[in-house]
Amino acid sequence: MHFMIDIETFGVGLDAAVFEIACVGFDEGLDPNTWPSLHLYVIPEGECDPDTILWWLRQERILPQPVEFISYKAALSRLATFIMGKPMPRKFWSHGVFFDLAILTRAYRSYTMELPWDHRSLYDTRTLELLCEARGIDTTKPPNSNKHCALSDARCQAQWVAGMLKEHHARP
Repeated sequence: MHFMIDIETFGVGLDAAVFEIACVGFDEGLDPNTWPSLHLYVIPEGECDPDTILWWLRQERILPQPVEFISYKAALSRLATFIMGKPMPRKFWSHGVFFDLAILTRAYRSYTMELPWDHRSLYDTRTLELLCEARGIDTTKPPNSNKHCALSDARCQAQWVAGMLKEHHARP
């Protein structure tokens, strides 16, 4: 199973304060309406960047009501439990290799928690996009009605990757 992971933060470094985590399990052969997902709001810990906070203040977001926040460590534990309950082999995707998965990896290590992935199972959407473009595969992203919401972003990115993978596997 593939997993798309997306986070939202108040900074851009490896120690950025994370306030939202989402994970969508997907496979290019399954109906996106059946894909399992996890969406967590996190009590922010870590570095906050004033420019990033100002950027967030300018964004429009649709927040569910009510929003329940949990500790960062509890969120990491719930993410690992969600992932471990899914079939192998597992492949982990994020939109850029040095942000979402890198920040979460650092957090797991800082809490001395076991990583739910290893370095051989991490994939980058941007690399796939470049490879598909080189093969003439449509890389148009599906619409996202709630940008910068981790779950909405993860679902949209999962659909995008699943579509590119399906087309890639269908070609000789």
